Amino acid sequence: STLRAQGGDPAFAEAEQINRELAVNLNRELTGIDSESADPDLSVEAGLGNSWVLGESAMWKVGMLGVADYKNTWRNKTRINRSQQQPDIDTGTTEISTNQVALTGSASAGVSYGEDHSLGFTYIFLRNTEDEASITERNNINFRRDQGAQLRDYRVRYEERELNLLQLTGRHTLGPDTLGDTTAGFLDGLEVTWYYSDAKATTDLPSEITVSAVDAVDPLTGDVLQTSVRSTSAAEYRYTDLEDDVDSYGYKLNLPVEWAGGRLAGGVFGGYDYYQKGRSYLQTQFNLGTTASAAAPVLVGTPEDVLTDANILDPANGFLLSLGGIGTESYLAGETIDAAYGNVDVTWNETWRLSAGARWEDFARVSVPIDQYEYDTGVGIIRVPVEDIQNQAVAEDDYYPAAALTWMPGELWADQFQLRFGWSETTARPDLREISDATFIDPLTEARVRGNPELVSSDLTNLDLRGEWFFGSGDNLTVSLFYKDITNPIETVEAPGTDDNIGLTFINAASADVYGVEVEWLKGLGFLPLGNWSDAFFVSGNVTLSDSNLEIGSNALNLTNNERRLTQHAPWVVNLQLGVDAPNERHSASLAYNAFDERIFFAGSNGAPDAYEQPFHSLDIVYSYYPIEQMALKFRAQNLLDEQLEIEQGGVTVLEQSIGVVYKFDVSYKF
Repeated sequence: STLRAQGGDPAFAEAEQINRELAVNLNRELTGIDSESADPDLSVEAGLGNSWVLGESAMWKVGMLGVADYKNTWRNKTRINRSQQQPDIDTGTTEISTNQVALTGSASAGVSYGEDHSLGFTYIFLRNTEDEASITERNNINFRRDQGAQLRDYRVRYEERELNLLQLTGRHTLGPDTLGDTTAGFLDGLEVTWYYSDAKATTDLPSEITVSAVDAVDPLTGDVLQTSVRSTSAAEYRYTDLEDDVDSYGYKLNLPVEWAGGRLAGGVFGGYDYYQKGRSYLQTQFNLGTTASAAAPVLVGTPEDVLTDANILDPANGFLLSLGGIGTESYLAGETIDAAYGNVDVTWNETWRLSAGARWEDFARVSVPIDQYEYDTGVGIIRVPVEDIQNQAVAEDDYYPAAALTWMPGELWADQFQLRFGWSETTARPDLREISDATFIDPLTEARVRGNPELVSSDLTNLDLRGEWFFGSGDNLTVSLFYKDITNPIETVEAPGTDDNIGLTFINAASADVYGVEVEWLKGLGFLPLGNWSDAFFVSGNVTLSDSNLEIGSNALNLTNNERRLTQHAPWVVNLQLGVDAPNERHSASLAYNAFDERIFFAGSNGAPDAYEQPFHSLDIVYSYYPIEQMALKFRAQNLLDEQLEIEQGGVTVLEQSIGVVYKFDVSYKF
């Protein structure tokens, strides 16, 4: 009667109470976010295998191998985000700690009969968990440090990934023992290989929680004076369940041929491949908060102080659990590829080699957003309108030819030389996540990324000219010129986002081309005056110099630059290694240097400049010692230059993320 007198509804009040009781069942244990020293990494690997020869003829052989591996690693990193428009005001710093545990197991078995027949079985199990905790302190135009306020986000995230893979393979060569004395002698030497693979991959995020708070800070020192959990956006809970089922099978036929008394020799081969992938991606989001002004006193404190059972269950505080998200977080998707191919590979007089063929692919794909709250209990499914499936379905088929001509004159500035010219037509299709009308969080930048159902495949024409020199000492040198012409390239671009988050999406540009030169080499340092150690040293590496041109064409997102380089394309990439293998085979070491030039991370829109990932230089050292044949000790030091990831937009570093220096020491023993 009191509720009625106040204009209330008893049923509504009862529903609110049930809502609060549901809320207290959510995980609110955030007391684990604290500073402490991380444990050292741990890795353990063990393997066991054997092979047997059966029968008096020794034609049958059987082998089995099992391997198990366990790794536990801790990583700490700091990420700094700034807005391009107001970098001094709109900025945030995140301290992140991540614990990764990986378990790998594999079992394989094989049986062979002579040299002509073999069967193989492989099973692989991978399980990886990632437990992450982070605290972000950030400011924007509404919460400025110089005005005594800042935002604070507490976040915990636990992710489980698992893969189960089963593969069967076979190889059979037809010869007199198989064909006998038949008219099918022209099939002599025909090799038949086949495979079948069944894989299931799952990703489960049973706990992803963000609690937002406001700090009162000293404007001069930045010291935190008081923390209060925000009212309407106190806590956000996200649950994610992804499942991929992949099946594939195929076969290949290879028939050796010989004409002109052996001067023209090679092979004719062809085959068939089938691939199908089905995906279900379900994401549920809840928001916990209050709009009651009476709750202000209980919001003061850290999350574990505020989000207690007593505070949430008290009707006066007005805590309510509501659905979050924007309604396009979940989707169902699938794709299939039917492919058949054929090729001819012939060599004339051991001087000229021609390889030419084509591949035909029949491709089909569909991706539709779903609302898991539309679950039909009567039939046990989530209904999807037929028109949604028809609108999102894609079906296409095409031929992709390829040819390569190689000249092998023998000695030319080296003991062996060959010059190869290659041409091919290929395609690059968008990933299911890129074409799904769904939104996900990029783990690197925390950007909100949304797929684009309008994406189409990119068609590529590839040309390359490759010269290879091989020396008797084992040294080699390769110089390659390459050119790619791309129709409908897929680009990562800036999309509308919130005040605190970058928004990204994908589009098809009209065209692009990429061209450049790559040099690879391996050179022994035996000419150095180091005595017996001279031949132990070597240098290897590769350097790529290239450029690209992109034409956006139709620009629905109003991109700032319609002509530029491709995203993720660096004008130069360098990988260098100095190595040594001791003459007594007891020691080995290498010093590796890797670097790349700045590259566009995403394209800016509405006048905002493009964002560039800055050059990164990495220096790593690996040293191995083998005191006895069965034992190995290995020391590794990674990122010795202590470089960090940086993304710059319009002269402002909008993201900085530390990588850290990593030291590892491994011990292995084989028996």
